[in-house]
Amino acid sequence: MTQQQFQELKSLIQGNARLIQNNADGITRNYEMVGRIYEEHGGRLEGLEGGLTRVQGGLTRVEGRLTRVEGGLTRVEGRLTRVEGGLTRVEGRLTRVEVGQEQLSHDLRAVAEGVTGNSERIDRLEGRFDRFEVSFDHLSANLTASYADHEQRLRALED
Repeated sequence: MTQQQFQELKSLIQGNARLIQNNADGITRNYEMVGRIYEEHGGRLEGLEGGLTRVQGGLTRVEGRLTRVEGGLTRVEGRLTRVEGGLTRVEGRLTRVEVGQEQLSHDLRAVAEGVTGNSERIDRLEGRFDRFEVSFDHLSANLTASYADHEQRLRALED
């Protein structure tokens, strides 16, 4: 039940209670008038008096029931208010989670960009190492050839 539906139901019940009260007041006036007529006309209206007493008793019971219903509606209204307060707190928490998620997403993007940048740097370094390795292999080959050449000359001199 929405808050608006609850308020409409409460208003209808309160309107009915006022109507019943007004009817009870009217019945009381009628009862008094019947009393005067009874005094004027004697005992002919004894049966009517009993009937009016029973009607008044019934109206009193209806009023009691309406009072209990209004009390129940007041308790339900209190519960709805507490539920609305809980929902407001949950909405606040959800907003904080969303803000945190956006910040985390931003941070993850920055980390991904950093990883991409590092990957590019590593690729460049690998290229440099490959060129260095080729140069080193070239130097090693030259030194080996030169060493072999010096080795032959020394043997030739020793012989």
